[in-house]
Amino acid sequence: MPAVRSVVVVGGGISGLCLAISLERAGIEVELLEASADGNVLGIGMALQAPALRALQGLGMLELCLEAGFPHETTTQLSLDGRILSSQPVTRALGEGYPGQLGIQRRALHQLLLEQATHLGVPVRFGVTLTSAIEDGDGMSLSLSDGSSRDCDLVVGADGAYSAMRKVLLGSDLTPEFTGQATWRIGIQRPAEVRGMTIVAGGPLSVGINPVTESDAYIFVVENVSEKRHLPETELLARLPELLGGYGGLVAEAVAEVRDPAAIVYRPLESLIVPAPWHTERAILIGDAAHATTPHMAAGALIAIQDAVVLADELARQDRVETALDNFMARRYDRCKLLVDACRQIGEWQKAGLVRHPEAGQLQAKVTGELAAPL
Repeated sequence: MPAVRSVVVVGGGISGLCLAISLERAGIEVELLEASADGNVLGIGMALQAPALRALQGLGMLELCLEAGFPHETTTQLSLDGRILSSQPVTRALGEGYPGQLGIQRRALHQLLLEQATHLGVPVRFGVTLTSAIEDGDGMSLSLSDGSSRDCDLVVGADGAYSAMRKVLLGSDLTPEFTGQATWRIGIQRPAEVRGMTIVAGGPLSVGINPVTESDAYIFVVENVSEKRHLPETELLARLPELLGGYGGLVAEAVAEVRDPAAIVYRPLESLIVPAPWHTERAILIGDAAHATTPHMAAGALIAIQDAVVLADELARQDRVETALDNFMARRYDRCKLLVDACRQIGEWQKAGLVRHPEAGQLQAKVTGELAAPL
């Protein structure tokens, strides 16, 4: 018999929706609460590597994501002036019928997950969140923001980097730490020659292009900044020539066509790893609520999806909640901390002026191998 019969998930992002889908497929009753009124998400796009695609395949979501996204065929390096320095085919780790990596719009992925959850019958309540949770030994008594209440066997906080559930469920006052860097995502039309992740090997910034559909791509930039500040929309377009003025070729051509500040997402980078354990007897954190990473290895979505898959697996296989949650931590903590720490280290090298530190490749290979290992 599964460790739990009913679960309330707080947060309708990637980890929360993937968990709801996984639990419903396992025959465990689940309800999802999302504080926003419509579940709308910010962001432009992401790259999903082979381990993330494998996890989505287990959720029955891979084919839908492949239709919505852009399968990467190559990994290409450009010089500062835009010349091709190298280009290699992406290894098809899932077999010849599947890409080794997929670019996809963040909103498209979110919509697919939401549609799948509702199709499976998961109740999704928008504009509602958790205000208090009391453990009674056999379950949880929850009070919700709309004045209603719920009883369940387990509550899961999956409400992002600025999780309110860290305080409500674990009593933790931890918040993400500003890293001294910021990231840009600049939506552009996909250049015809960009068939996969394209990295600029020269220059003072970390710059590249990720295609996410047949017609769409985005330029990503990581820059060093002295303060945590969210730039107003009026400054975004004006900053582009200064930010990328030294970059030629595809980057320069694409940036010259950007006219709408709504196509640009800018955010200071922050990082967090909640010390183990991420749970009490009947409550647990997953995803960015437990481990918010920077995008230096494009694996934040990967570990959020893996969290959901592993937690659902343990809850379905074990007959005691304590065992399931302890096993989850044993399977997830070290891997997630490895990624968070590695991304912080790469960011520190970049801040020191070493955009391509000689040890970065070795570190990335180590982390990529760990994340790709069987769950």
